[in-house]
Amino acid sequence: VKFSKDRHLIETTSNKLKSREITFQEYRRNLAKAGVFRWVTNIHEQKRYYYTFDNSLLFTESIQKTTQILPR
Repeated sequence: VKFSKDRHLIETTSNKLKSREITFQEYRRNLAKAGVFRWVTNIHEQKRYYYTFDNSLLFTESIQKTTQILPR
């Protein structure tokens, strides 16, 4: 995890994962490059929160409610 914070990289990485341009491994790697130490997805609020190493909130995004995550 890098200590520099890059909100733009978080947003573009998230969008690329949603459009299946990158793998989950690449998603995790890019988040670490952007300074993300952990992320929390709250399905009730339909939000994902990205935190830095010192547990400060770095970025928040809205997530879509989905009924099926994995293809059948």
